[in-house]
Amino acid sequence: MPEDFLSFNTVSYVLPNGFELLSDVSFHLGAGEKAALIGTNGCGKTTLFRLAQKELVPQSGTIYSGERPAFLPQNIVLDQTVAQALGIDGILNALDCIENGQTSPELFDLVGQRWDIKTETKKALTDFGLIGIDLASSFAELSGGEREKILLLRIFLSQAALLMFDEPTNNLDEASRNAFYAYVDQTPKTILLISHDRMLLERMNCLYELAGGKVKKYGGNYTFYQNIKEKEKNRLEEQKSRLDNETARLIGNHRKIEDSGGKQKRAAEKRIENRKYTKMQANFMKSAAQESKAKKIRKIEEKLTRSQEELNAVKLSLRNEQIKIPVPDKPFLKDKVLELSELSFGFGSRLLFDRLNLILKGGDRLRIQGPNGCGKTTLLRLILGQLQPTRGQALLYGKAAYLSQNLDLPDENGSILNNIQQINPMISVNEAYAAAANFLFRNKDALKIVSTLSGGERLKAALAAVLGIKNQPDLLILDEPTNNLDIQSAQILENALKAYQGTLILVSHDQFFMENIGECHVLNLG
Repeated sequence: MPEDFLSFNTVSYVLPNGFELLSDVSFHLGAGEKAALIGTNGCGKTTLFRLAQKELVPQSGTIYSGERPAFLPQNIVLDQTVAQALGIDGILNALDCIENGQTSPELFDLVGQRWDIKTETKKALTDFGLIGIDLASSFAELSGGEREKILLLRIFLSQAALLMFDEPTNNLDEASRNAFYAYVDQTPKTILLISHDRMLLERMNCLYELAGGKVKKYGGNYTFYQNIKEKEKNRLEEQKSRLDNETARLIGNHRKIEDSGGKQKRAAEKRIENRKYTKMQANFMKSAAQESKAKKIRKIEEKLTRSQEELNAVKLSLRNEQIKIPVPDKPFLKDKVLELSELSFGFGSRLLFDRLNLILKGGDRLRIQGPNGCGKTTLLRLILGQLQPTRGQALLYGKAAYLSQNLDLPDENGSILNNIQQINPMISVNEAYAAAANFLFRNKDALKIVSTLSGGERLKAALAAVLGIKNQPDLLILDEPTNNLDIQSAQILENALKAYQGTLILVSHDQFFMENIGECHVLNLG
């Protein structure tokens, strides 16, 4: 086997509570392959990665990798230099020793073919917007965003032939995402990543879908995967139609046989009256007929059970319930919804905005974009009145709602229903239940505790509180809403925003998401 080959053979993994998360998983990652592992949040993707990285041990099955892959460790050490964080300090030290005249074979072995590591590293830092960072500087003194980019570059700069990334583009700005895409396109190394970034998934030549504890391979990029899934859906629709017809036919036959019993009984009684049969003969024939009827009914019931079980399985596979956004009880504002007038703001000597002017009217959609640290979230906080400008003003007309990156809700220990009521204190309990049901939390599901929700459920709960009611906001503000969402949840959000008729402000680096929700005005910062 090539040394960068990764192979799972009938691997199973059981959680401490006894739930089998992975069941007989088998797949084989070939040399040079660029593959993504996709699936809903909580399906076991990160667990599968940790198994591949030898951090977990499966209950059964075997995992083979030609060498230890490069990946981010669970615990990041802050007390180190940038060079150490990049994993190149050993090579740099060896180069310094050689330049100072040392000729130990171990030093040359350590450098290998990487004599241009300094140039390679400088280019990588520049590509990711990390200009001017000294390799000897403290890793701990970098910002969170800078540290995250350094750790991604650690994987690219490693000498491992297999690179593994878990949601690598989540917190990258547009320029850094493009740099990451370019590295993925250019590297000859084998890549396996977890991602819901559909622009990144388009660059893969293979997708592995994890669902129900099993892995299924799709030999192409995201568009190829979508086309195959659409064909699978059409096939299931045809199968459902056939099973519906078969079930109806079997039920009809069952009724006919049941009805025929009464006719046979009346016919036998008539023959006895006409003295064609003795009572004993009639009873014998009746018994034989009943036995034949019972056999037929048993056969039909067995077929009907199989047909209904198959039909239920198909319906489950096709299940794609749609959220509902109710018709608002009042029209949205048509005139000014937001006005920024000569707005200025900064931190200390750093000025983020200087005399910013903006007017949004009813139904307008605005995308705020710019590099990390340029003030996008700060501007949202100024609009919402959470910060006060140093000059000018932000005037907000009508009702506004805000969904943060973390989809925060007022009470983590409260139910979905309670949170909907806290955000909308004027609505009744029945209206709160209706709002929850609009986003697929029906009956007892509305009583789920927020802290136990998956990422997708949390999104739907937050949307239910904002858009599931009739008194919807005139302005909806979202800050990087797809960062922690799986693909299915991102699509739910896209559908919700396409249906929402009010004014929208979005901060997002997710180009695929932005294209799917329709045309927006753009405000560039930084």
